[in-house]
Amino acid sequence: MSSVKLSAGASAAPMQNVPAWYGWFMEKFILPHAIFSQSVITLSEIAIDLLLVAGLFTFIAALGTIFLHINFYLSGMATFNNWWYVITAIAIMGGAGRAFGLDYYVMPWLSKVLKHWVRRKKLKLNVF
Repeated sequence: MSSVKLSAGASAAPMQNVPAWYGWFMEKFILPHAIFSQSVITLSEIAIDLLLVAGLFTFIAALGTIFLHINFYLSGMATFNNWWYVITAIAIMGGAGRAFGLDYYVMPWLSKVLKHWVRRKKLKLNVF
């Protein structure tokens, strides 16, 4: 199928209750590249779900969850009742993966490896 056929229904639907700046962003960047945008969002959702289920990098996955939900809310696709996703993601940021997940094993190892690289000057972090 061509990208025109797949995105035709999405572009024909009126965007209601969308902020003006977000509507401009949707019209100029998202709709012209609809297939790419749909693919990125779908792959992001799958990756976030797998990370949360495995308990790996849960803080980053929770940030991704919040970003995607705010994006869906601004586009007018989500209802106000779904804000519990954000509250749940904030709760997950508290270290849910370290209690029961792969973060318990990966984060101390990653911390050790990064400290080794920084001390041996193999990894130069020039912040300022």
